[in-house]
Amino acid sequence: MYRRTFLQHSALLLTDSLPQPSLLSAKKPAAGRLLHTVRRQMGQDPSATLGRVAQIGYREVELATYTGS
Repeated sequence: MYRRTFLQHSALLLTDSLPQPSLLSAKKPAAGRLLHTVRRQMGQDPSATLGRVAQIGYREVELATYTGS
């Protein structure tokens, strides 16, 4: 392998392995809660359960089926 080719390939690998600005500024997805994990509480008092989930800090939830089907 020629020295110049080696240097070109090395430079290409180096620049390709650096973090891209668009990746560094990407927003992390919000953490959510699967409501199936609090299904008993949802069956007893849905409003209070959702309030408690929000109080803990979850702003995203995934719904579950509570009809038994």
